[in-house]
Amino acid sequence: MSFSIPDEFQQYEKKIYDQRQLIEISRALNSTLDYQYLINAVLDICLAQVQTLQATLFLTPDMDAEYLFLIGDTKGFELNRPESDFSIPLDSPLIHFFEEKNRALTFEEVEQSFPDCPSKEILREMGAELVVPMRAKGKIIGVIVLGEKAVGGVYLEGEKSFLVDLASLGGIAVDNARLYERATVDMMTGICRAVFVRRGRRRSGAKHRLPSF
Repeated sequence: MSFSIPDEFQQYEKKIYDQRQLIEISRALNSTLDYQYLINAVLDICLAQVQTLQATLFLTPDMDAEYLFLIGDTKGFELNRPESDFSIPLDSPLIHFFEEKNRALTFEEVEQSFPDCPSKEILREMGAELVVPMRAKGKIIGVIVLGEKAVGGVYLEGEKSFLVDLASLGGIAVDNARLYERATVDMMTGICRAVFVRRGRRRSGAKHRLPSF
């Protein structure tokens, strides 16, 4: 007598597995403040978890930026222009959508929902299949762009949900790393300035010191 496991039970089991995976991923991402390492880690997890051969990341270069730029390695994507030519403005309708709804969009959905959006042409040129928002502190700081799946077919809803959760964890980790990097640079700059001022005062004092008899 054969016994088949209901589809609903299998889906529930898969969700539990994905949540456990995300817990482990969160621990790993939050164990380092290495900015470049985190970017590569997020992309590598995308490649492994949803079996795609192409993954890259658009990020704001700093907190006050007006554009998202390609950052790091464009894994699997073959670009015909320099990476610096690829950018997405933060006032793009696509980014506004992601600010209101934290969900992944297929390129087909982007085409249908934003027919006049210039960012759509950037994604088309790259050969994008899925776009996932990356946020931190309630703001969009980047988007993960994935190409076609290695085995063909479409991205399943469960995969999209996993990627959105991953992007949220990655966004927080990347933002923390950038804040740490900026604080470290500011601290070192402050130390250098203090040393420079102190030396300047010493030299000034030496010049004006009266000779003793």
